[in-house]
Amino acid sequence: MEASIRGEVGGGRLRRLSDRAECVFVAAAIAAALSLMISMAGCREDNSKAADKTGLVGTGGNAHGQIVEVTTPEQFNTTVLKADQPVLVDFYATWCGPCKVLAPTIDQLANEYGSSVKFVRVNGDKSDQLMTEYGVEAYPTVMIFSKGKPAKTLIGLHAAEDYRSALNSALGKS
Repeated sequence: MEASIRGEVGGGRLRRLSDRAECVFVAAAIAAALSLMISMAGCREDNSKAADKTGLVGTGGNAHGQIVEVTTPEQFNTTVLKADQPVLVDFYATWCGPCKVLAPTIDQLANEYGSSVKFVRVNGDKSDQLMTEYGVEAYPTVMIFSKGKPAKTLIGLHAAEDYRSALNSALGKS
């Protein structure tokens, strides 16, 4: 049986896709594009919150101190807003797949930057007030703070180089 998918292709020509293999290829390309868009967008909060009990991969720290977990506005004020150095804040959720993928990158950056940058994680499921105050609506969201103010926000998964660039900018490096 012949497929009869019609669509507009380059130059405004109508073309009939009669080869099943070509139809399958088009469907696979669309599925791959959708998958990429979903993974790049990060996670939006799920009301069911079916939390993954495994937690994050790589929640260690660096040689100069641990990555600090903050849950209250008071802790955030002391740890982030009053810090003498730039602070990378990773807003995450334990059930968020992209957050789990990002965790080892944050750990690697903590090791690379040592004590020149402070690293903080905020579990959004335990910190509603902080999520609201900083307008975090998707996971993962990484905010770079400099001199107590947000300097850069990265929503969704990004390449490690994007985080390095934001940190270097906060440190005054080109």
